[in-house]
Amino acid sequence: MLFATIIAIALQISAETGPVSDALKASEVPYTFRAAFTVELSSDSAYRTFSFDPRWPDGDRWRLIGGDGEDVALDAAASVWSHEASPDSRLFRNGLRAAMGQMIEAEDLGAVWRLSFSHVPDLANTDLTIWLADEVKANAWLDPATGRFLRLDYRLEAPVPGPGGGEITQFSRSYILETDPDWGYTYTSAFLVNDEMIAETGGVRRDYSAKITSVEFFYVRASGQHKDVVQPQETSGPELAER
Repeated sequence: MLFATIIAIALQISAETGPVSDALKASEVPYTFRAAFTVELSSDSAYRTFSFDPRWPDGDRWRLIGGDGEDVALDAAASVWSHEASPDSRLFRNGLRAAMGQMIEAEDLGAVWRLSFSHVPDLANTDLTIWLADEVKANAWLDPATGRFLRLDYRLEAPVPGPGGGEITQFSRSYILETDPDWGYTYTSAFLVNDEMIAETGGVRRDYSAKITSVEFFYVRASGQHKDVVQPQETSGPELAER
């Protein structure tokens, strides 16, 4: 019987050139690039389906359109997301360049590269993300042929003291990424959350996933009280990503 062995070649590479630079450019969208989407949040005991459209009136942009089961943590996560100024910003990874730094450890696995870095959170990040910045290890999976990220993983390798006492025993985030064929930008099509914190008063656990089931991208520009939708232009994806 023949066995195939994959030998990973590790090296230090620059984030400013080559496939990594291309992937970062495709992840950086201008603030006028928006998304209307439908998302399904689900856990072992419940699911909720929401739609969001920034073109709808304030107070009606985030809508519950379906669901079943009971899960307090899932409903709390949905509530936090719905009250953000721009819920669609979660689909984009604009802070990735700053988080990675200039030099990255890369492993060439053949069809994909695995990039390792210490996560530096954006100040807009919430809950435990900033607290765990020094402890969380991050990996980005890159397709070197297309110059696009495929997945991002963040993991807490060992329990750490939690904010206000207690202990954070688990922290995990995974983002599945896709590239829009019309615009050329990379966006999050699904993410998974798995957290656990133990305190004297009890424990808190979050274990759920979010899947974007439909999405529409567009540019907007301020025009008085209105927002005008800008349609895709006859331009290639890489050229758009460089804007």
